Amino acid sequence: MKRFIKGFIIGIIIILLVGGGFYVYKDYTDKQKIKQEEEAQRLKQEEHENLVRETLSKEVIYDGISIGGVDVSGLSKSDAESKLRDKFSGLGERKIVVYIDDSSATKTLAELGLNPNFDAAINKAYQIGRDGTEEERFNQINSLKENKENIDLSLNVDEEKVKDFVNTISANMNVVSTNSDVTFVDGKLQVGESKSGKEVDKEELLTLLNTNIKKAINENKDVSFETKTKTIEPSVNKDAIARVNGVIGTFTSNLGRGTAGRNANIVLSAKRISNIVVMPGETVSFNQKMGPITAANGYKPASTIQGGVYTDALGGGLCQTSTTLYNALVRSDVTITERHPHSIPAPYVPYGEDGAVWVGAKDLKFTNNFDFPIAITSSVNLAKNIITFTIYGDTNKKNYTVEMYSKCIEEIPFETQEKKSDELFVGETKVVKKGRPGYRYQSYKVYKNGGKLIKEVPYMKSYYPKSDQVVLVGTKTKTPDSKPTDMEDIPSEEPVETIDLLQ
Repeated sequence: MKRFIKGFIIGIIIILLVGGGFYVYKDYTDKQKIKQEEEAQRLKQEEHENLVRETLSKEVIYDGISIGGVDVSGLSKSDAESKLRDKFSGLGERKIVVYIDDSSATKTLAELGLNPNFDAAINKAYQIGRDGTEEERFNQINSLKENKENIDLSLNVDEEKVKDFVNTISANMNVVSTNSDVTFVDGKLQVGESKSGKEVDKEELLTLLNTNIKKAINENKDVSFETKTKTIEPSVNKDAIARVNGVIGTFTSNLGRGTAGRNANIVLSAKRISNIVVMPGETVSFNQKMGPITAANGYKPASTIQGGVYTDALGGGLCQTSTTLYNALVRSDVTITERHPHSIPAPYVPYGEDGAVWVGAKDLKFTNNFDFPIAITSSVNLAKNIITFTIYGDTNKKNYTVEMYSKCIEEIPFETQEKKSDELFVGETKVVKKGRPGYRYQSYKVYKNGGKLIKEVPYMKSYYPKSDQVVLVGTKTKTPDSKPTDMEDIPSEEPVETIDLLQ
């Protein structure tokens, strides 16, 4: 029994020794394995860090990057520029040739503003993978292997230079159509020959140019294309004015005692709106026909009305021309789209029947409302001291007459303003500005056919503002030896009113 117990104990001890030894061995081997794994991880990390440093230290454009479709992977900035210049060499000298009708025009891409910005594109390509942390940069560089990146190279021309090219072609090719000359001989209409013109369709040409510029850039070669001008028919020709067969309205006004400058302005302005044809639907501006009111444009100084005061200015007299034309147009039943009265009633027509003009403020505009053209002629007879406008049209259609008259619907009395003056003695007064009443007038158009009244309709309204009278009242005290004041020494507030010289 003792032997059994001893053997059992020895067995237990052996088991414990074996088990303990195994545990110690396993613990040792596990620790060794962990050390090996840690060393492997350390080596792997070190290898990765070395790779990152090596990758990030490269002073070239990273793989997977192209510029304008040209692969620049692994190239330095200078090498990338050389490769791009080789690729696009001579591009600026590529020609764009436009054949238009029997002419041609040529520009190189460089002349149209092509100037590839290699530096900007190369710098942008070089910067890829160089922003962020080292790890972020490394990941971006690796991703380029799968997700390649192309930097656009600015190969565009200057839009303004292309438009200038279009404008130059247009200026060289365009030919203005020539309307038939219209003159009146012994009251009869004489129509000259007309001539067609031609015009470049600038929008279409611009589109064609842009398309062919892209082709020249993409294919790096000269390109050419053809286009044509559009024919522009004259608006006035013999056929168009065949219906003009007689007078449909006329009016004459008296020039009064006009100065040489005023008469010269009337003669000039009448010529500038004479022998013209106005087509159906066309609108005419009197001021536009007159051109700039300058001495260089032929105008002389003469009496005008400005702000209710008479004063000399360039173009004095034009209002009599416009007023005479206005009255002729009314009698022709042409539509008046803009008309203004004077600030002071004009003496050469009844009140309410004038038509004042002043560039930038007042114009006389009219539109041919008929379905036939109208022709306008004027004449100034200085011997008879008259100006006449005559309107021609289709007397078969406009076979009635129109007259105009006006009624005063309100007279506005002027007031008298007194101003104290120490230049006049007590009891003395002087009118330094004459008063003028104001008026409101209503004009009427009277339609007749064969002398028989057809209708009478209200037409234009006119307002002429009043001008108050100004009187100086003396305040100076008289002495026994005082003499009466010489009124000629006291100036008036406005020039003397020479009513017959008004604009």
